[in-house]
Amino acid sequence: MALSMKGLRKILDALKLRYFLHPDRPAVLMGVNCNHGTYQILISLQDDGQFLQLRSTSYLECPEGHRHLPAVLRALTALNLRNRFAKFAWDPRDGEILAYGDTWVVDSTITKDQLHRIIGNLVPAIDAAHPRIVKTIETGKDPGDQSQPKAKSPGFGKTI
Repeated sequence: MALSMKGLRKILDALKLRYFLHPDRPAVLMGVNCNHGTYQILISLQDDGQFLQLRSTSYLECPEGHRHLPAVLRALTALNLRNRFAKFAWDPRDGEILAYGDTWVVDSTITKDQLHRIIGNLVPAIDAAHPRIVKTIETGKDPGDQSQPKAKSPGFGKTI
């Protein structure tokens, strides 16, 4: 069955989220205002709708050769161990730091509640990690987990 763009848009509309259609591929872009910043999230369907990926765009950068890159990579690793769904990565080609979450849909589909939970796991993780990563880039010292206690609902800020 997989997930079609029409199905994805129907779910996003039911969640009352604002988004923009990607002009060249099966994906949508949405902006989210949170405590520590405004983030762009790309939701893309791959492999004929069998694979769903959410990823940050223009999140942070730490170019190769930056004197604090080793500390940043250690902080990203620590974040990956802490988070269940959201994973952080560093792209050596351009120094981009990104967060993403992947879900195989295969022969099923995604429900409204599932997508709400997926977004509600990724976006708060991105927001909570932002000050930590910024501080590590600036100082070379990882301040550790400074996030607030977890909310009871999978809220993910206000979409813009």
